Amino acid sequence: MTQFDEEDLVARADLARTEFLRTGSLDQADEAVRLWSELAAVTGNADYFDELGSILLDRYEADGGRGGLQEAREAYERAVALDRDPALLNNLGNCLRVCFRELGDASVLEAARLVLEEAVERMSTADEDRLLCLDNLANVLGDAFRLSGDPDYLERAMVLHLDVVETAAPENPNMPLFWNNLATCAQEMYAETKDPEHLRAAVDGFRAAVRHGDAGTREHGLWLANLASGYHDLLDHEDEGVEFDEAIAVAEEAVRCTAISDVDRPRRLRVLGDVLRLRCEREGGRADGDRAVEVYEEARFRDRPGSSSRAATGHNLALVHELMYQRFGVVEGLDTALEVLEEATEDAENFPPLKALCADTHATFLTSRYERLGAVEDLDRAIAVAEQSATGGSFEGRTKLKRLRTVAAAYAHRFTATGDSRDQDRALELFEQAAAAIAGDGLPQGPEGRAALHDLGVMLRDRFKHSGDQHDIDRAVTSLRASIEHLADDARLLPRGLGSLARTLSVRYQRFGALEDLVEALAALDRLDYLVADHHPVRMECRGDRAGLLHLRFERTGSSADLDAAIAAYDEAVEKTPVGATARAGLLNDRATCLQARFQHGGDHNDRENAERAFREAARAVASTAPERAIYLDNLALCHSDRYDEQRDPRHLDAAIDLFQQAMSLLPESAPDRMRIEVNLTSALWERWWLSDSTEGLESIVSALRRALAALPAGSTSRARAASNLAVALEAQRGVAGEADVAETVALHRAACEAGMASDLGWCLQAARKWGRAAAVRGAWHEAAEAHEWGLDAARRLFALQTVRRHKEGWLRQATGFADEVVVTYLKISREIAAVQVLEESRAQILSEALTRNGMSSDTLTAAGYPELASRYAAAVERLVRMDGASRAVLVGRHG
Repeated sequence: MTQFDEEDLVARADLARTEFLRTGSLDQADEAVRLWSELAAVTGNADYFDELGSILLDRYEADGGRGGLQEAREAYERAVALDRDPALLNNLGNCLRVCFRELGDASVLEAARLVLEEAVERMSTADEDRLLCLDNLANVLGDAFRLSGDPDYLERAMVLHLDVVETAAPENPNMPLFWNNLATCAQEMYAETKDPEHLRAAVDGFRAAVRHGDAGTREHGLWLANLASGYHDLLDHEDEGVEFDEAIAVAEEAVRCTAISDVDRPRRLRVLGDVLRLRCEREGGRADGDRAVEVYEEARFRDRPGSSSRAATGHNLALVHELMYQRFGVVEGLDTALEVLEEATEDAENFPPLKALCADTHATFLTSRYERLGAVEDLDRAIAVAEQSATGGSFEGRTKLKRLRTVAAAYAHRFTATGDSRDQDRALELFEQAAAAIAGDGLPQGPEGRAALHDLGVMLRDRFKHSGDQHDIDRAVTSLRASIEHLADDARLLPRGLGSLARTLSVRYQRFGALEDLVEALAALDRLDYLVADHHPVRMECRGDRAGLLHLRFERTGSSADLDAAIAAYDEAVEKTPVGATARAGLLNDRATCLQARFQHGGDHNDRENAERAFREAARAVASTAPERAIYLDNLALCHSDRYDEQRDPRHLDAAIDLFQQAMSLLPESAPDRMRIEVNLTSALWERWWLSDSTEGLESIVSALRRALAALPAGSTSRARAASNLAVALEAQRGVAGEADVAETVALHRAACEAGMASDLGWCLQAARKWGRAAAVRGAWHEAAEAHEWGLDAARRLFALQTVRRHKEGWLRQATGFADEVVVTYLKISREIAAVQVLEESRAQILSEALTRNGMSSDTLTAAGYPELASRYAAAVERLVRMDGASRAVLVGRHG
């Protein structure tokens, strides 16, 4: 029988372990395991079981065999069962933490926390291992935060890590480890709060770990990888403290000094891939994207299926595939990303937060594919994935917020696609829950809290489009302003928030007409443009929003330069949006609206033809029940109305009425857009009644016009048209039955002019001309003069806003014949000089820069049936000529 020499075995075991740590030789590790196993089995000594656990854990970290990890745990547990010495408890706690990180068992993490707290309690303050034990406890608290999202765990961890670093002597051999763990915690604090001070502290800590460590040790690669991770976050934050080349060099060095079999090698590869992916995203280098894919693939190949590390790598690999699709048009990129995410979700089965992250990204990519290809099945699947994620575990804090937001966003997209109000209700319910989950004094906690406020604002805006409830749109603006206020230091989320605020203010402006909303919306987009580069995705997305605001400003002020700029912006946005993308239909519609406005303004038939084609394409591109289709049909109907106005072909009028009715059927009665469409429909019905020989049906049209006007708020940009149309219909009713109240009619005409002057100068001019003609028919010439003065004021403002000759000519065409109408009115009330002055002004400012004073002549008036006015007009012209001649003589005399 071989004699048992305990002292010799201990010496040989120590030597084998030392050689393993120096050379990485797994043979030496196996020898150490064999020797410590023999010592523990023969003696039953707690210290030997502890040593066996340590070498098994070291070997596991070098080779990654899960069996070795479980054996290490059993050895440590045997040691503690024999002796609850604080040092042994500390080692068991550390091993349990590794088991949790690899296996994802939350009960193991809780056991680790309890064991380490006991170890700290049992240790004296003078014990040299106390700092290491506190550091391990802090690491476990950090893991508990990552599992639950409870920030209290993270704050406790930070306090402990700071205490350890501040207490440890500079020569403490564990100093690199302490600095590294403090930096890791600070990095977590940055991820939670987006406070750049935490990020800079993290990078300083990682640098200190590298500086204090020994370049020849296995841990050196770990310190370098973590430093590269900190550099990645600095670059992601757009901090100027580091360059991409330096970050990539550090990450590459971390990989180079890591053995192929090292359990941490896949994570270090992932860090390198992350930096390459970020540079690809920022600088657009295809080579960086391709290399990131290769690095991630190697990391996944070398990692263990079912590990958290492999799941995280798969998730980031999916991100780079999606980036290659978005940036370089790699067709299979998005499909590949979705396949990789499915595998990553399987790997993350035992890690609820990571599994939820994969599910969130999976749902987001499915939604992205829907936006590109329009397959509602992708939305159905996105909802299923997101719902499963949200209900698959117990989440708190930012994790809960993210789950709620992801599910709600999927429902919101499906509502937009199908118009099913149940999806809208569910989305808003979830967004409300997310907002309610923001704790404390009502301010958002971290990026998820800010994003929750953003999402709630967007959903309230979308509900307003169907409810018409001003409370919804006001809350939407308030929520978005609050999210932006707390995003001031977040360069990634702030641009998106500004774009959403601009869209929401635009919706409120169109409903209520407050000029300050239009001004604030444009200012938000100006701020967005200042913050991001031309190629930034959010800036590209917002090109259409800026174009829409410029179109709205054109409608308010008549500035044709705004209209041309809007069309140019829409042209670029449509060109860069692929066919099949859900955003394309809206861009086509908005661009067509501008083209139609330019046709009405300038008379170019190419604009009208292009507008009609775009409206039809937009209507075909969305589901037959989609709420947005109502807008596209309404605009197509307006094209037919314009064709009727030009050609007087009743078939166009019938087509317009049919399209208006289809559009109204897609919207609930409370929807603001439905109210506007009803104004358009009743106007078309009025035109058809006017064509008919029948006197029946006028009363129902008047009633419909009253309803439409009553539904519009005081500042609505549609109010001028609605009031004017009702006034004209009442004039007709008076002619048919003699029942109309002239005072009410005059009040409506005046209200139309007032509303147009505030929100739509072009419609103010039209309303004034209609009023003037109606008053002339009734022989109310002083009333006609008031109407014409409204029109002259609007025309002067429109003309003054134009800086380009062709823009002036466009508005001159809109005002053709107006001066003639004003002259007749002024002559009727014996304001001959004013009549001639209007024509003088029209020559230079309103009708045409080429018109002469003789554009309206006594012959024209005679032919129009006003022989007495003709002679008075000729006398006034002669008198004004004499007055102008005298003025010029005086001027020449002064200069002579």
